[in-house]
Amino acid sequence: YVWSMARARAATSTIELRPACQQPPGETLAAAALALGLTESLPELADFAARALGPDPWPALIRYRRAALRNGIRAAEPAPGFLEGCVKIAESGLNRRNRDEAVFLRPLWERLARRETPADRARAAFRQDGIEGYLHAVAFPRET
Repeated sequence: YVWSMARARAATSTIELRPACQQPPGETLAAAALALGLTESLPELADFAARALGPDPWPALIRYRRAALRNGIRAAEPAPGFLEGCVKIAESGLNRRNRDEAVFLRPLWERLARRETPADRARAAFRQDGIEGYLHAVAFPRET
């Protein structure tokens, strides 16, 4: 079974971005902002991928996806600075929209700087404090 990252929702005329449904507290718009920024910058993204990975970037991207599934953010990038370049392109696309949306990419910049994903943080919380630590790390704050 291949779990698609996105799928068309014909009934609502929208696209469902499945990774955007799984973001941690305080980062809920990061994946959606990344997808929107990359969509806004598709020609720039395609040019970047071709320059970084060659005229047919798909084989390298497929290999990278497999490596990322195994090793997360610590997987060897398909080209030096590839992830940073993609986030910069998304940020540029969001900035062109003039809606102050690039702020939602901040968690992605932090993930890149630490080379740590939300799953890494959740796993570390579980290892350190068991299920209670894990639940505390991933729970949304209660409304008062």
